[in-house]
Amino acid sequence: MIKSPQLNKEVFLMDYYTKKLLTLTDKSFIADEHWLEEKTINGIPHHFIKGTWTKPCHICPHCHAKTLIKHGTYQTKTLLPKFRQIKTVLLLKRTRYRCKTCLKTCSSSCSLVDKHCCISKELK
Repeated sequence: MIKSPQLNKEVFLMDYYTKKLLTLTDKSFIADEHWLEEKTINGIPHHFIKGTWTKPCHICPHCHAKTLIKHGTYQTKTLLPKFRQIKTVLLLKRTRYRCKTCLKTCSSSCSLVDKHCCISKELK
């Protein structure tokens, strides 16, 4: 817990060891200020970890042009390994890019999960 002088409130930052414990050590992962939320869904406790994926995408995977522009964000849900026998879900905000040449959208690859999958590599 750190007292932020600019915001005049307490900020709970995720340190390196917490990231390592949760298998989130990739440098492109940035945890949100309030990164942990605990909810009970259908009587089952869940941990929700919120963060942002910051790795940029430079080349269009469709036409290989370098004319990508930011085109909004979207959120993905990824299942992580259980922590203390509680289901853990990663809510990851990712940037969508649009190619000016072929007008298709894409996003940067994520090392935590395979393409078109919602289960982390660590859980598989």
